[in-house]
Amino acid sequence: MPYKLVKSGKGYYVENKDTGKRYSNKPIPLTNAKKQMKVLYMHSKGELGGEFQNVNPDHLEGAGLADFLKKAYNKIAQKTKSVVSGITGRVQGVIMGRNDYPPAERDLIQKYGDKKVVGICAYREPLDKKVNTLVNTITLGKFNDIKDKYSIDELYHLYMVVTLEGGIPILVEKNEVINIHEYPNIKPNAQKFELTIPPNFNLTFKQMLDAGQAYMGSDWFTYDAIKNNCQRFIMSILNAQPELIKANPDVGKFVQQDTSGLDRDLSKTSKNLFNGITGLASRLNVLAKGYGFNPVIHK
Repeated sequence: MPYKLVKSGKGYYVENKDTGKRYSNKPIPLTNAKKQMKVLYMHSKGELGGEFQNVNPDHLEGAGLADFLKKAYNKIAQKTKSVVSGITGRVQGVIMGRNDYPPAERDLIQKYGDKKVVGICAYREPLDKKVNTLVNTITLGKFNDIKDKYSIDELYHLYMVVTLEGGIPILVEKNEVINIHEYPNIKPNAQKFELTIPPNFNLTFKQMLDAGQAYMGSDWFTYDAIKNNCQRFIMSILNAQPELIKANPDVGKFVQQDTSGLDRDLSKTSKNLFNGITGLASRLNVLAKGYGFNPVIHK
């Protein structure tokens, strides 16, 4: 891919690796930067076609580039297989790449796949309270009633930071797609569980991901906010390494939150709405910039 994400201040730039050109006048949120890089990447591969393929985004600046990206991204969205309940506007198929990692993630796996895993930390962050209010509103108060019934104080988003040899921290998480990126920033309210790495643990980053995928099977790239969520994803990666579980018997209590009550008591319509909103919330809430990160390095 001829483009890369460059972190700057409170946001990111998409930069041309060859020319150094940046495609926005100021840093933009990570989610928007990934969308921008997706369009630029598809353009460079000749996959947009029609009027868009005849335009060179390298020659566009400011409003012209913004207009091109908006139109091109809308065209990509029109190719998707479905939209989840019309709530989040999330799209599947060509944009979400549910049957494979997104392009940027594939590049990172290729870049770091052979590096040895030397540290693992699991993190959990409570979902934004505004999300709770919204879900409770659309379920006519049922959501809070169920939480009270099963003594659920908060719902959490789970992710992990894998430290590779050389002290390189890589975030691995699952929202509506699997997200992987370098040097993450962790929010101050995130709770942390640092795993003990067993002696003679010899696993590369790609081997860890491949083992997790083999453990989950066809559920690896799909997402359901209640049944196939971030918690199951992280726990599957860990369960695929029995020696890790043996060395960290309490990690399951940290990672797994019992949401079976929600599954039993929420109506089908409410679960569809909850699915869409939780997927959007995790993307907006968890991918937002935090306040610093200290890499975990096991000696």
